[in-house]
Amino acid sequence: MLLPALLGLACAGSALADTADFRNGLAPYRFNPPPETLSPAEEGAAQAYQSRLESRLNRLERQQFGADALEREQLRDTRRELGRVERLLNQR
Repeated sequence: MLLPALLGLACAGSALADTADFRNGLAPYRFNPPPETLSPAEEGAAQAYQSRLESRLNRLERQQFGADALEREQLRDTRRELGRVERLLNQR
């Protein structure tokens, strides 16, 4: 029962590895860094994503007092992701 599931996962994984040109060849579980410059469409998408992250961060910060562990983790992850996107947009 477990063997067919594992075989299915192995087949799916090998199919993904064959088609995933964006993965790092030395460490297939890592992705290559972003390109040096963004196309106008990519930059627009990144700015829209940045705006959504800022809205989410503001909402999470307002709810910070009395937050449980999961909400604090979401706040930390949102801050980290927003920083990553800001670095991506400001790398010019």
